[in-house]
Amino acid sequence: MKIEKRLKQLAAENPNYSLLWAQWEFDKKLLSRALNTISRDFPHYSLHDASHSSTIINQIEKVIEPNINRLSATDCWLLLESCYWHDAGMIITNEEKQTLLKSDDFCNYLNELSCGTHEHSNMQKKL
Repeated sequence: MKIEKRLKQLAAENPNYSLLWAQWEFDKKLLSRALNTISRDFPHYSLHDASHSSTIINQIEKVIEPNINRLSATDCWLLLESCYWHDAGMIITNEEKQTLLKSDDFCNYLNELSCGTHEHSNMQKKL
């Protein structure tokens, strides 16, 4: 059994869980579209779109497969949501990106990272 299927089943059996199912369906659609913009703004990163989130869910299911039917509706919802929300901090609009690039504070921060004593400045030197 899959985690998403388990949540749907529990929501069908108990109307108290229908809100969790409805929220998951909404968030999955919303986040799938939003996550697909990450590669545009972070082309140097590995894939962080909806397929990445789905892969995480699949890997979790492989580990807990025999016990998925023991998960509560809240357990299922939290697992599904966390897999899709974990990269949400990388979702920015083009306007936000342009504003950051024009910000003195951000430019100073980048300069500090590349030239300062910050732990990430050492990465440039190692490459």
